[in-house]
Amino acid sequence: MILAVFLFMTAIGDGMGAILFASVFRQLNLCVTMIICALCMLFNLALFSMVARNWKPYQPNNLQRLDNNDDGVELNTIVTNREMN
Repeated sequence: MILAVFLFMTAIGDGMGAILFASVFRQLNLCVTMIICALCMLFNLALFSMVARNWKPYQPNNLQRLDNNDDGVELNTIVTNREMN
């Protein structure tokens, strides 16, 4: 899911670049063009970071995860209702 969102954001950035190069950047200096492209890339990065930060992995309602250990090592163990009783 994260990779799909990343590729989607990359496609959006490529589309913004194509529109800008075809219209605005024809008459601009190369330095100004590169600065505007860098700002667009930072905007795209901020959008992707916001999506990635709010993404939650899918967990079915009938399963619970135990992620603790005394050694500080994270365990990914799925416990069903039968094992909890």
